[in-house]
Amino acid sequence: MKRNFIVICTVMTIFLWGTLAVASDQGKANPPTGGKGACKADVEKFCKDVKPGGGRIIACLKGNKDRLSQACKDEIAKARENKKQQQPKSGEPEEE
Repeated sequence: MKRNFIVICTVMTIFLWGTLAVASDQGKANPPTGGKGACKADVEKFCKDVKPGGGRIIACLKGNKDRLSQACKDEIAKARENKKQQQPKSGEPEEE
């Protein structure tokens, strides 16, 4: 039970950090919509023997990207898009 909780927290943290950062930049700490547990079943199915930490869960999910559920793929795409939106565009000064 504790291991499952750690795995879930690790995956959620890694995939959703961009979404949470955007929310806190706006003065809101709202959790991402639809992201709660989107990859939980995939982690349990494909990465159950992977020790969390050091990017191992992410590497496992990447290694199984063609087999992931559509909900997990969608959540990963959403997190990537949020990360891209945070990065300053070429030629624009970074906010401090």
